[in-house]
Amino acid sequence: PFGERLIKALQADGVDSKLIVVDQEEASGVAFIFLAPDGDNAIVVASGANMRVGQDHTHISAIFESITHAQALVLQLEIPLETVISLVASAHNAGVPVILNLAPAQPLAKEVLKQLEVLIVNETEASLLSGQRVDSLADARIVASILLEQGIAKVVITLGSQGAILATAGESGKARIIYQPAPRVQVVDTTAAGDCFVGALTIALTEGQQPEEALRFAVYASALKVTKFGAQSGLPTRSEVEAFLRSG
Repeated sequence: PFGERLIKALQADGVDSKLIVVDQEEASGVAFIFLAPDGDNAIVVASGANMRVGQDHTHISAIFESITHAQALVLQLEIPLETVISLVASAHNAGVPVILNLAPAQPLAKEVLKQLEVLIVNETEASLLSGQRVDSLADARIVASILLEQGIAKVVITLGSQGAILATAGESGKARIIYQPAPRVQVVDTTAAGDCFVGALTIALTEGQQPEEALRFAVYASALKVTKFGAQSGLPTRSEVEAFLRSG
């Protein structure tokens, strides 16, 4: 029932669902979200069928084929790591930019990282990859520079209510770091704020927006998300984000 409900919700929002398959042997993955009075949350995940993605060769072949026609491939680590690594390589070989949200945090080999166009991490994930603590904006700047040395084109570190930074390699080889503070909002529910950020940043970059513009679009989109209850149901529309940007 959960899977059917979510597919219908995606279709209602105009999302192409033809590559979604139903696993006859495993239940759909679900997340139980515990919301605190301040809008923060704790999440318990039962991965279910998510951890079987890649085992059906017919399905994965269809995904590989579709990648060649994509503007970008967005991945996270809630499916088997070996499937993620295969998809990254496939997209990279096809010249399709890969945007990886390293969540939940796991170490990745440099050979995988250097195939990424964009790596998106929060403070915890950035610390895991770099071996350096990220407790401040200054720390994030240092760690972003360290991660760029892995060969990634763009490194993004999200900083919650502080906003986010985006780092690219400058002409001199020194990291060029852009900081976008988050607008002040009334926090209701932080669930899916990170997912909203990833989606908004992907849209902006694939449309050819400059890094500064793309980062601002993503930060404002995620800030707008936390003002509403619900994960998928609380996501803002593009017109809402653009209106929010104009007001800011």
